[in-house]
Amino acid sequence: MVIGPISTGPARIQEVTRTSKIRKVERESAPGDKAIISKEARKAQELEKDKRIALKAINSSVEIREDKVSLAKERLKSGFYESGSVKEVLAERLGEIL
Repeated sequence: MVIGPISTGPARIQEVTRTSKIRKVERESAPGDKAIISKEARKAQELEKDKRIALKAINSSVEIREDKVSLAKERLKSGFYESGSVKEVLAERLGEIL
C-alpha cells in the first residue's frame, strides 16, 4: 500500500484559501432607540472608578505604614470616624481643598 502526499501542491492551497467576497452591512439603530442608565448604575460606575484610582495609588505607594493602617482599622471598628467632630474637621479640610 502506498500513501500519497497530504497536499497536492500550491493549486490545492489556493483552492482552499479562495473565498467569496463578503458584503459589509452597516447596522443602524432604529430611530428613537436609546439607552437609559439609572442613577444607581451611574453611582456604581463612579464608585468602581474611584476604587480603581485608589487601588492604583495603593499599588504605586512605596511604603505602607502598618502602624497607621492598624490605627485606622481600629478607629473604623470603634466608630471614631462617625463622630461629629471628625466630620467637621473633614468638611473644613475638604472646603480648603475645593
